[in-house]
Amino acid sequence: MTRETKKKHRIIVIDDNRAIHEDYKKILVPDINIAALGSLETELFGVSNTHGQIDNFDIDSAYQGQEGFELVKKAIATGLPYSLAFVDMRMPPGWDGIETIEHIWQADPELQIVICSAYSDHSWSEISQRLGSSDKLLILKKPFDNVEIIQMAHAMCQKCTLTRLEQRLMDLDAIVRQQTSNNPTSSSQDHQELGELKSQLEKILIFVGTLDNELGVPIQDLQDSSRLLKNAFGEIINLTTNLQNAVRNIPENAAKQALLAQLDQVHGNSNLSYIQERVPETFKRLESALDRIGNGISNMQNMVKNQKIH
Repeated sequence: MTRETKKKHRIIVIDDNRAIHEDYKKILVPDINIAALGSLETELFGVSNTHGQIDNFDIDSAYQGQEGFELVKKAIATGLPYSLAFVDMRMPPGWDGIETIEHIWQADPELQIVICSAYSDHSWSEISQRLGSSDKLLILKKPFDNVEIIQMAHAMCQKCTLTRLEQRLMDLDAIVRQQTSNNPTSSSQDHQELGELKSQLEKILIFVGTLDNELGVPIQDLQDSSRLLKNAFGEIINLTTNLQNAVRNIPENAAKQALLAQLDQVHGNSNLSYIQERVPETFKRLESALDRIGNGISNMQNMVKNQKIH
């Protein structure tokens, strides 16, 4: 069975914390055994439950903003630009995240960027004032979820590919029009490349256009399930509280004391206080992550609607 070789997206991680680089690689470029398992599963059953594009990224590391800027320039010079950069906000003693992005976008204005930070050093309005309102920029709070990184990487890399292809298409189209007006029998090679670029762009537009069908329903199911579990958890907590109150309202006797002792023991063994504190927080993070993914898909859909292929 032949398998199409996919061109890998190039990603650069700019962060002074070396452990963070390993985290990105574990998420986006997992162990080769996992990739092999997914391939074997596809060969045997035609489908795979492992991530379909786990081997679709090449990741480079920079530990300071200046170093990242030099790698971005080198990538452009070699004709292999990055599609996405994950940039930390705090990287002493050199440039911070915003200054790093300012320099990077001077070298590569089409590069998609995700700012990753555990701190709120700058508000969104401050970031917008420095960098401008851009659809090439997202902010991700640490600690991040694996699914957020995977979804962002795939969506933003595809978006970067689309943007670069569209720009190349416009440039080539202008060249062909100029050559045709000057020389109607101009080289067919440019016309052929223009046709190939249009074909690639159409494929990407179709891919992005199917994101809502492929991911929209599962995300909605997850959101509905999250709300159901959240409400069920609330009902269980209310039931437990009402049961405890009901037992306390029983007239004093030996049976009441024994029952209260059993309830206290169950309460202690189950660590109910910890659960009551952490579970709502977990549901909140899950809902926020799903909302961000849904919004990202909507943004991609809106971008596709604005694209025109001539």
